[in-house]
Amino acid sequence: MLVLGDVSIPEQGVRLIQEQVVAYLNDSPIAGEGTLAVTENSVTWISRGEARGFALSYPSIIMHAISTDISSFPHEHVLVVVDAGRADVQLAHQELQTGAGDEEGGEEESEGDQLILRFVPSDMSALDIIYKEMAECQELNPELEDMEEDEDEEEGEEGVTAEFDASGDLGPGWYTADNLDNVELSEEGRANLERMLGNARNGDHGTNGHHDNDEHEMEE
Repeated sequence: MLVLGDVSIPEQGVRLIQEQVVAYLNDSPIAGEGTLAVTENSVTWISRGEARGFALSYPSIIMHAISTDISSFPHEHVLVVVDAGRADVQLAHQELQTGAGDEEGGEEESEGDQLILRFVPSDMSALDIIYKEMAECQELNPELEDMEEDEDEEEGEEGVTAEFDASGDLGPGWYTADNLDNVELSEEGRANLERMLGNARNGDHGTNGHHDNDEHEMEE
C-alpha cells in the first residue's frame, strides 16, 4: 500500500489536469478516483476523497507506456515504472519489483527496486494525451549525466533516444511503441529489455500491451 502525503497540484508549468483518474499500485487501487496533473517538473496524483496523494519527479520515472492488454489488467491505462530509490514515495509494506534479493530485509528502497503504477482515467480518450504530455515533459528534464554525454555527441540530434549502456542496463531513453521498431538492439540488449518488462509483468499477471495511434503492440 502506498502511503499518501500532503501534496498539491503545482501552479506553474501545468500541461494537463485530468479529473476522475484511478491510480493503482500493481493491481490494487490506491484511494479511489483522483486528479492527475502532468506538469513540466512532476507527475502528481491527488485522491479526491482524502485530498492527499503523491508526486513523481521525471528522473524517478524509468519508463511509461499505454497498456491496452485487458487480459493482464482489466482496464486500459498508462503504465508507469518508477525507480523507488529515487521517488519521494513511501510504502506501508514492501510492494516492489526487486532487481536483487533483500539481504537484510531493510525498509529502505535499494537500487534496482521498482514500483509499478497504473493511471486509469474514466475517459479512455485521455490515455494518448496523458502519455504525450508525460513524454514531452520528460524531455524537459534531462539528467546531468545525459547532458554531459550530449556534449560529446554530434549536433542536431533531437528527442529522447532509447538505448542500453555498456552494462546492458536500460538507459535514460524510454521504450514505447512509437520508437521500438526504430531501435537497434543486440541480442543481449533485447534480452535485458524483455527481462525488465518481465519484472513489470510479474505485477500484471500477464503482458503489457503498448500502442501508439496505430495501436502497435510490443513483442514479448
